[in-house]
This record gives sequence, structure tokens and C-alpha cells, in this order.
Amino acid sequence: MKFIYIDYGKKFINEIKKREPDQETIIVFSDYFLKNSYMKNREKNILVSEPEYFTLEEFQKKIFVTEKMILTEAKRPLTLFRVLTKDLKEKLKMENYYDIIDFADLFFKYYKELYSAVEEKPEGLETWQKEYIKRFEILKKVYDKYLLENDFIPSDWIENIENYRDDYIKKYKKIIFADIPCFTPLMRETLKRLENLCEIEIILQIPKEDYNEKLLKLEKVSLVKNKEDINIKIYENSDEISEIFNMIYLGKSKNHKRKDIFSPIPEKNSYHKIFPRYFVSQKLKTLDDTKLYKFMKIQNELLLSLEPKKDMVSLLKN
Repeated sequence: MKFIYIDYGKKFINEIKKREPDQETIIVFSDYFLKNSYMKNREKNILVSEPEYFTLEEFQKKIFVTEKMILTEAKRPLTLFRVLTKDLKEKLKMENYYDIIDFADLFFKYYKELYSAVEEKPEGLETWQKEYIKRFEILKKVYDKYLLENDFIPSDWIENIENYRDDYIKKYKKIIFADIPCFTPLMRETLKRLENLCEIEIILQIPKEDYNEKLLKLEKVSLVKNKEDINIKIYENSDEISEIFNMIYLGKSKNHKRKDIFSPIPEKNSYHKIFPRYFVSQKLKTLDDTKLYKFMKIQNELLLSLEPKKDMVSLLKN
């Protein structure tokens, strides 16, 4: 397995191009944004076969496959309720179908995460969490028997090491993973198997010391060193005449080497046509697109979903 680290100041897409991927290469991107950016900026040649392009999610569907009948998200709670015997309903405190909807959602998510962790059970759980998992395990034994008898599998349980297949991979010589800072235990195990078939390269835009190559995950985030100072000036114009004078001033100014102009409403600004090389692209990523935002959003949702401890509830009642 080969690791390639790119400086923050360099363009990630250009670094992928330097690898000269061909038709015997698979490129796996972290998300659709990076994949689409690369495909839009690549040099197309109809006479030359291209590599295969996937997001990580798309790639996993190629290597984790099943011949079983897949249960969709809508059907899963119904099948789960169907296996409940009278004793199980009493034990799990479920009287009707509506009682199982929220429970089923947690049930399927829990085992999906457990399969991604390659059966590494979570530690340091609260009492209420242990009670939930105990109920999960009681139901799982019955549900597994039902799935086996009917040759069913829930849609989000397919990504399991038992369903790993390398048939699709055998025709390729190299797989490049682009901008994927963390791999699940399931994917770490999968990469070990893929290494026996082809060359693996992981390209990351981070300092080498920030990454754990053994566990395949980001461990820290270092500050950018020796960053060039950037001088930002804000101009507000009340009319077109004052805007013209500001543009002339910026064009003649020699105080700094590079002059970039950002206009929040480009459709109302006609001067970007006169000075096109000074205007920066309006296609900017928002905070919502960043991995940090997505990570913090998940943490927030987890905190909001926490149930109060039973002893705390009893104290409040008293």
C-alpha cells in the first residue's frame, strides 16, 4: 500500500492526474463533489479508454454483493414485526406495529455499524444503552432465522465482510483512493484483501505526521506553516461611476502581486467582463459541503438523540 501526501497549497485534482490513471485503474473519491470536479476537469480522449470512477459508496456496492432478496427500508419494520411472538412482544414491551417503528430504525442502524466495525462491540456504554442492545440481541436471533429461511437481507446489511467479492476487481491493476481520511474497520480489512489483487494508492492532502497509516485514519490536524499573508480589501459602491474608479485603481495598483476580486452577485456586475482575469470563480464550496461540518452535524444529532438516564428521571419526578 502506497501513501501520497499533498501540500495544502496544491490542487488535489492535478495531483491525481499526475498518477496517469488508465483503463486498468479505479479511482475512488470521497464524495460526489470531488468526483464530479475531477471528471469535469480531466482531459478527454475518445481514442483512449478511461479509468473507472466511483465514490466510496459506489465502490462498496461493487465489492459487497449478494444474491439474496433485498429488503428495502420500507419493508424492514414489517418483517421485524412479523417475527414477534407473543412472548417477545411482552418481553420487548411492544403491543402493535407502531411500537416497533422507532425501535426498528435503531435496530437496523446498530447492526449496520456493527458490521462496519467487523463485530467490534462498543465499550463504555450507559445503562440504558446496554438495555437497548440486550433487546436487540434477543430479537436478532429470531430475525436471523427468519432471514435465512426466506433468503432475505436488509439493504444496509449487505456491507459485511461475509459478502465481500473480488470478481469485479480482478481485471484492474491499481486502485487509487482520493481524499478519504478515515476508513472503517470493515474497509481496512477489505483493503488487505484487495492488496493481494492489485496495487493500492491512498492520496491525502494532509501532512504525513497527521495520518496513522496502520489504522488508516486521521489522528490530528496540523496548522499550515509559512502561509503567505493575504491582503483583503473591501470596496462598497453606491453607483456605477464609483465602481469604475475603484476598478481603475485596482488595475493600476502595484502594492501586491496578485489581485483577485470577488463579487457576491456576479449577474449584477458587468465589470467582470472587462477584467475577467481578476475575478475569482463564484463556484465556491459552502460550509455545508465540508467534512468538518458533516462530522459536527453528526455529533450534534447523536447528542440530541441521547435519552436521559433512568436515575436522573426518577430524581426529577421526586
